[in-house]
Amino acid sequence: MQSVDNFSPYKVLRGGGDFVKNYLDVFLREMKNRNYSRKTIKVYSWHLKQFLDFSRKFSLDPAERIAVYLEKEQKSDEQRRLAWSSIKLFYHLVLQKECPYKLSRVKGRKRLPDVLTRDEILIILQGISNLKHRMLISMLYGK
Repeated sequence: MQSVDNFSPYKVLRGGGDFVKNYLDVFLREMKNRNYSRKTIKVYSWHLKQFLDFSRKFSLDPAERIAVYLEKEQKSDEQRRLAWSSIKLFYHLVLQKECPYKLSRVKGRKRLPDVLTRDEILIILQGISNLKHRMLISMLYGK
């Protein structure tokens, strides 16, 4: 499976079947017209292409197809939320109807900040040649 980092929505439009090409073309045009950022267009169109490719393989009703796709293809909560947001926007912009699947709000994962060990702080301080900078940083770390 292709990663989002290497994905270009415009390359997809040149290749692939008409089914995916037509929907992605309309989706990209509508997102550009609404001034979505380049990164949002890239990520949403990648998720939409993955969903449309998945949809070709399974003949389920729309709500069940979305549920199965989100469950099987998207591993993390954040990826699941992004995929669902792109599908929901696709239904709104391209199909112009309500998305048949409702996803309860997924909370973002809380991450703890990285804390440097004492040895790592000493290495950083030893690498600083300017005395003023070394003093300021050592005061920040309480060393």
